[in-house]
Amino acid sequence: MKHGIDIATYKKVLMNYYGLTATELDNSNYYPGIYCNLSYFKHNGKWLCHDYVKIGMAVGPYNRTRTYAQGGADVRPLWFIGVDDYKNFENRIHKYLNQYRVHDVFGTEIFKMTPKQSLDLLDEMVELFNLKSRSNVREILIFDNTGISEKSMFNKNYNPDLNNVSNRVPKVNQNVWDKYFAQ
Repeated sequence: MKHGIDIATYKKVLMNYYGLTATELDNSNYYPGIYCNLSYFKHNGKWLCHDYVKIGMAVGPYNRTRTYAQGGADVRPLWFIGVDDYKNFENRIHKYLNQYRVHDVFGTEIFKMTPKQSLDLLDEMVELFNLKSRSNVREILIFDNTGISEKSMFNKNYNPDLNNVSNRVPKVNQNVWDKYFAQ
């Protein structure tokens, strides 16, 4: 079984979660943050999991993931942290994960870890960086094969930076809120 969420399902989930049309999602920078993607490559007819994950920042993580997948890989988001000061936050995450960083490959922001390790380290970072209550963190989304995992969380203390027009609060209906984010 592949980890994370496939690109087609990812698109549908994000459109629903953020209340965007397909065009808005394709052209969007509504939801900046930090993403963790895992790639699968086909070899002799069999999908193989990459040894590395990519952890970086994007103002439109769907478009970033779609771009990575255009080379034929099955690129799957594992998790996403929606945060306003994503550039500063990315630096903090990269410093924290430095022992996993890979320097002998072409590419940047590459970390040697399994999908389980990436989720365990996300849990550590949630506690270490106090992500559940930081006012600039919108959400922490964890993806499984069907969509947003029940382990995801939306920060009720989120206070958008209104000077940054890219900050869009998700249009989450009450049933989705209760399912994923009730404390």
